[in-house]
Amino acid sequence: MFLYYLEKRASMVNKIRMYVDDSFADSKNVSLSNKQTHYLINVMRCKPGDTLLIFNNYEEWLAEIIHIQHRIYALQCLSLERTGDDDLSYGITLIFSPIKKERTDYIVEKATEMGVTSIIPVITEFTSRKNFNRQRLQMHAIEASEQCRRLMVPTLHEATPIKHLIQGWHTSDPIIFCDEKRSYASSTMNDINKVIKDESQRNSSTTGILIGPEGGFSKEEREFLYRQEYIHPISLGRNILRSDTAVISAIAITICAMES
Repeated sequence: MFLYYLEKRASMVNKIRMYVDDSFADSKNVSLSNKQTHYLINVMRCKPGDTLLIFNNYEEWLAEIIHIQHRIYALQCLSLERTGDDDLSYGITLIFSPIKKERTDYIVEKATEMGVTSIIPVITEFTSRKNFNRQRLQMHAIEASEQCRRLMVPTLHEATPIKHLIQGWHTSDPIIFCDEKRSYASSTMNDINKVIKDESQRNSSTTGILIGPEGGFSKEEREFLYRQEYIHPISLGRNILRSDTAVISAIAITICAMES
Protein backbone atom coordinates (compact mmCIF):
# COMPACT_ATOMS: atom_id res chain seq x y z
CA MET A 1 0.00 0.00 0.00
CA PHE A 2 2.82 2.39 0.86
CA LEU A 3 4.60 1.69 -2.45
CA TYR A 4 1.32 2.31 -4.29
CA TYR A 5 1.03 5.69 -2.54
CA LEU A 6 4.58 6.65 -3.53
CA GLU A 7 4.01 5.66 -7.16
CA LYS A 8 0.72 7.57 -7.31
CA ARG A 9 2.29 10.65 -5.74
CA ALA A 10 5.25 10.56 -8.16
CA SER A 11 2.85 10.31 -11.10
CA MET A 12 0.89 13.33 -9.84
CA VAL A 13 4.03 15.43 -9.36
CA ASN A 14 5.26 14.71 -12.86
CA LYS A 15 2.01 16.11 -14.26
CA ILE A 16 2.43 19.52 -12.59
CA ARG A 17 3.02 22.32 -15.08
CA MET A 18 3.94 25.85 -14.10
CA TYR A 19 4.37 28.99 -16.13
CA VAL A 20 7.63 30.74 -15.20
CA ASP A 21 8.47 34.14 -16.66
CA ASP A 22 12.16 33.35 -17.14
CA SER A 23 14.55 31.87 -19.67
CA PHE A 24 15.66 28.26 -19.31
CA ALA A 25 18.88 26.36 -20.02
CA ASP A 26 20.59 23.14 -18.98
CA SER A 27 21.38 23.07 -15.25
CA LYS A 28 20.01 26.58 -14.76
CA ASN A 29 18.45 27.29 -11.38
CA VAL A 30 15.00 28.88 -11.43
CA SER A 31 13.19 30.50 -8.49
CA LEU A 32 9.42 30.46 -8.07
CA SER A 33 6.99 33.09 -6.83
CA ASN A 34 5.46 32.94 -3.36
CA LYS A 35 2.12 31.82 -4.82
CA GLN A 36 3.74 29.01 -6.80
CA THR A 37 5.75 27.93 -3.76
CA HIS A 38 2.59 27.88 -1.63
CA TYR A 39 0.88 25.66 -4.23
CA LEU A 40 3.74 23.16 -4.34
CA ILE A 41 4.20 23.02 -0.56
CA ASN A 42 0.65 23.12 0.75
CA VAL A 43 -1.41 21.68 -2.11
CA MET A 44 0.84 19.20 -3.91
CA ARG A 45 3.11 18.43 -0.91
CA CYS A 46 6.20 18.41 -3.11
CA LYS A 47 9.63 17.60 -1.72
CA PRO A 48 13.22 18.08 -2.94
CA GLY A 49 13.91 15.55 -5.67
CA ASP A 50 10.40 15.76 -7.13
CA THR A 51 10.10 16.88 -10.74
CA LEU A 52 7.65 19.06 -12.61
CA LEU A 53 7.31 20.78 -15.97
CA ILE A 54 7.99 24.50 -16.29
CA PHE A 55 7.32 26.56 -19.39
CA ASN A 56 7.51 30.08 -20.73
CA ASN A 57 6.13 31.25 -24.05
CA TYR A 58 8.86 29.45 -25.97
CA GLU A 59 9.97 26.22 -24.26
CA GLU A 60 8.95 23.57 -21.77
CA TRP A 61 11.53 21.94 -19.49
CA LEU A 62 11.56 19.09 -17.01
CA ALA A 63 12.86 20.56 -13.75
CA GLU A 64 13.79 19.13 -10.37
CA ILE A 65 13.18 20.70 -6.97
CA ILE A 66 16.69 20.93 -5.54
CA HIS A 67 16.08 22.68 -2.21
CA ILE A 68 13.67 24.64 -0.08
CA GLN A 69 15.00 27.59 1.87
CA HIS A 70 12.74 29.89 3.88
CA ARG A 71 9.76 28.29 2.13
CA ILE A 72 11.17 29.23 -1.29
CA TYR A 73 11.61 26.50 -3.89
CA ALA A 74 14.62 26.44 -6.20
CA LEU A 75 14.40 24.35 -9.36
CA GLN A 76 17.10 23.02 -11.64
CA CYS A 77 16.36 22.57 -15.34
CA LEU A 78 17.06 18.98 -16.42
CA SER A 79 15.97 18.55 -20.03
CA LEU A 80 14.16 20.36 -22.82
CA GLU A 81 10.80 18.68 -23.43
CA ARG A 82 9.09 20.86 -26.05
CA THR A 83 9.63 24.05 -28.03
CA GLY A 84 7.27 26.70 -29.36
CA ASP A 85 6.95 24.80 -32.65
CA ASP A 86 4.93 22.19 -30.76
CA ASP A 87 2.44 24.68 -29.37
CA LEU A 88 -1.08 24.29 -30.69
CA SER A 89 -2.17 27.90 -31.01
CA TYR A 90 -3.79 29.88 -33.77
CA GLY A 91 -3.33 33.42 -35.01
CA ILE A 92 -6.66 34.49 -33.57
CA THR A 93 -7.33 37.71 -31.66
CA LEU A 94 -10.52 37.59 -29.63
CA ILE A 95 -12.23 40.97 -29.30
CA PHE A 96 -15.16 40.93 -26.90
CA SER A 97 -17.21 43.15 -24.62
CA PRO A 98 -16.80 42.19 -20.92
CA ILE A 99 -19.85 40.77 -19.19
CA LYS A 100 -20.42 39.43 -15.67
CA LYS A 101 -17.26 38.54 -13.75
CA GLU A 102 -17.71 34.74 -13.74
CA ARG A 103 -18.69 34.59 -17.39
CA THR A 104 -15.80 36.85 -18.44
CA ASP A 105 -13.50 34.46 -16.54
CA TYR A 106 -15.08 31.61 -18.49
CA ILE A 107 -14.50 33.37 -21.82
CA VAL A 108 -10.81 33.95 -21.07
CA GLU A 109 -10.36 30.37 -19.87
CA LYS A 110 -12.02 28.73 -22.89
CA ALA A 111 -10.41 31.07 -25.42
CA THR A 112 -7.03 30.10 -23.95
CA GLU A 113 -7.80 26.39 -24.12
CA MET A 114 -8.90 26.70 -27.74
CA GLY A 115 -5.65 28.35 -28.85
CA VAL A 116 -6.40 32.08 -29.11
CA THR A 117 -3.22 34.18 -29.34
CA SER A 118 -4.45 37.45 -27.83
CA ILE A 119 -7.55 38.76 -26.07
CA ILE A 120 -8.77 42.36 -26.28
CA PRO A 121 -11.74 43.54 -24.20
CA VAL A 122 -13.61 46.45 -25.80
CA ILE A 123 -15.95 49.02 -24.32
CA THR A 124 -19.11 49.72 -26.33
CA GLU A 125 -22.20 51.82 -25.77
CA PHE A 126 -24.06 48.86 -24.27
CA THR A 127 -21.17 47.21 -22.39
CA SER A 128 -22.59 46.20 -19.02
CA ARG A 129 -19.33 45.76 -17.14
CA LYS A 130 -16.65 48.41 -17.67
CA ASN A 131 -14.45 47.63 -14.65
CA PHE A 132 -11.86 45.21 -15.95
CA ASN A 133 -9.05 43.64 -13.88
CA ARG A 134 -6.51 42.73 -16.56
CA GLN A 135 -3.96 41.30 -14.13
CA ARG A 136 -6.46 38.92 -12.56
CA LEU A 137 -7.70 37.70 -15.93
CA GLN A 138 -4.11 37.25 -17.16
CA MET A 139 -3.66 34.85 -14.24
CA HIS A 140 -6.74 32.94 -15.45
CA ALA A 141 -5.10 32.66 -18.87
CA ILE A 142 -1.87 31.37 -17.27
CA GLU A 143 -3.75 28.76 -15.21
CA ALA A 144 -5.69 27.61 -18.27
CA SER A 145 -2.42 27.32 -20.24
CA GLU A 146 -0.91 25.22 -17.46
CA GLN A 147 -3.88 22.85 -17.55
CA CYS A 148 -4.21 22.47 -21.33
CA ARG A 149 -0.47 22.07 -22.10
CA ARG A 150 -0.09 25.27 -24.09
CA LEU A 151 3.38 26.78 -24.23
CA MET A 152 2.27 30.27 -25.21
CA VAL A 153 0.03 32.16 -22.81
CA PRO A 154 -2.32 34.51 -24.71
CA THR A 155 -1.72 38.20 -24.20
CA LEU A 156 -4.54 39.95 -22.37
CA HIS A 157 -4.79 43.63 -23.29
CA GLU A 158 -6.30 46.53 -21.40
CA ALA A 159 -9.91 47.34 -22.20
CA THR A 160 -10.26 49.94 -24.96
CA PRO A 161 -13.20 51.73 -26.64
CA ILE A 162 -14.33 49.83 -29.73
CA LYS A 163 -13.81 52.77 -32.11
CA HIS A 164 -10.26 53.37 -30.86
CA LEU A 165 -9.39 49.72 -31.43
CA ILE A 166 -10.86 49.60 -34.93
CA GLN A 167 -9.25 52.89 -35.96
CA GLY A 168 -5.83 51.56 -34.93
CA TRP A 169 -6.31 48.09 -36.43
CA HIS A 170 -4.05 46.88 -39.24
CA THR A 171 -6.30 46.87 -42.26
CA SER A 172 -4.51 43.83 -43.71
CA ASP A 173 -5.82 41.71 -40.82
CA PRO A 174 -9.47 40.64 -41.21
CA ILE A 175 -12.02 40.79 -38.41
CA ILE A 176 -14.91 38.32 -38.34
CA PHE A 177 -17.81 40.31 -36.89
CA CYS A 178 -20.42 38.05 -35.31
CA ASP A 179 -23.54 40.15 -35.88
CA GLU A 180 -26.65 38.83 -34.13
CA LYS A 181 -28.85 41.05 -36.33
CA ARG A 182 -27.52 39.62 -39.58
CA SER A 183 -29.99 37.28 -41.28
CA TYR A 184 -28.98 33.61 -41.22
CA ALA A 185 -28.57 31.95 -44.61
CA SER A 186 -26.78 28.68 -43.72
CA SER A 187 -23.54 30.14 -45.09
CA THR A 188 -21.54 30.86 -41.93
CA MET A 189 -18.82 28.31 -42.66
CA ASN A 190 -18.58 29.39 -46.31
CA ASP A 191 -18.29 33.04 -45.28
CA ILE A 192 -15.50 32.31 -42.79
CA ASN A 193 -13.74 29.97 -45.23
CA LYS A 194 -13.63 32.80 -47.75
CA VAL A 195 -12.18 35.19 -45.14
CA ILE A 196 -9.51 32.65 -44.12
CA LYS A 197 -8.63 31.92 -47.76
CA ASP A 198 -8.24 35.62 -48.55
CA GLU A 199 -6.18 36.04 -45.37
CA SER A 200 -3.70 33.35 -46.37
CA GLN A 201 -3.11 35.16 -49.65
CA ARG A 202 -2.42 38.44 -47.82
CA ASN A 203 -0.12 36.92 -45.19
CA SER A 204 -2.14 38.48 -42.40
CA SER A 205 -0.63 38.28 -38.92
CA THR A 206 -3.92 37.59 -37.14
CA THR A 207 -7.63 37.00 -37.63
CA GLY A 208 -9.88 38.98 -35.33
CA ILE A 209 -13.14 37.64 -33.92
CA LEU A 210 -15.49 40.35 -32.68
CA ILE A 211 -18.24 39.54 -30.19
CA GLY A 212 -20.46 42.38 -29.02
CA PRO A 213 -22.12 43.04 -25.65
CA GLU A 214 -25.26 41.25 -24.51
CA GLY A 215 -27.33 44.24 -25.60
CA GLY A 216 -25.71 44.22 -29.03
CA PHE A 217 -24.03 47.13 -30.75
CA SER A 218 -25.76 50.47 -31.12
CA LYS A 219 -26.99 51.56 -34.55
CA GLU A 220 -24.08 54.01 -34.83
CA GLU A 221 -21.52 51.35 -33.88
CA ARG A 222 -22.93 48.83 -36.36
CA GLU A 223 -22.84 51.38 -39.16
CA PHE A 224 -19.25 52.23 -38.23
CA LEU A 225 -18.24 48.55 -38.28
CA TYR A 226 -19.97 47.91 -41.59
CA ARG A 227 -18.02 50.74 -43.21
CA GLN A 228 -14.67 49.00 -42.61
CA GLU A 229 -13.69 46.86 -45.60
CA TYR A 230 -11.63 44.43 -43.51
CA ILE A 231 -14.56 43.66 -41.16
CA HIS A 232 -16.67 40.73 -42.35
CA PRO A 233 -20.14 40.37 -40.74
CA ILE A 234 -21.45 36.83 -40.28
CA SER A 235 -24.36 35.16 -38.51
CA LEU A 236 -23.82 32.40 -35.94
CA GLY A 237 -27.28 30.95 -36.53
CA ARG A 238 -30.97 31.63 -36.13
CA ASN A 239 -30.88 31.89 -32.33
CA ILE A 240 -29.43 34.79 -30.34
CA LEU A 241 -26.46 33.36 -28.40
CA ARG A 242 -25.15 34.50 -25.04
CA SER A 243 -21.79 36.23 -25.33
CA ASP A 244 -19.80 33.32 -23.86
CA THR A 245 -21.58 30.82 -26.13
CA ALA A 246 -20.95 33.05 -29.14
CA VAL A 247 -17.23 33.26 -28.32
CA ILE A 248 -16.81 29.48 -28.24
CA SER A 249 -18.92 28.97 -31.37
CA ALA A 250 -17.03 31.60 -33.38
CA ILE A 251 -13.60 30.35 -32.33
CA ALA A 252 -14.53 26.73 -33.12
CA ILE A 253 -15.89 27.62 -36.58
CA THR A 254 -12.83 29.76 -37.38
CA ILE A 255 -10.42 27.00 -36.33
CA CYS A 256 -12.32 24.48 -38.48
CA ALA A 257 -11.98 26.85 -41.44
CA MET A 258 -8.24 27.28 -40.76
CA GLU A 259 -7.66 23.52 -40.62
CA SER A 260 -9.83 22.60 -43.61
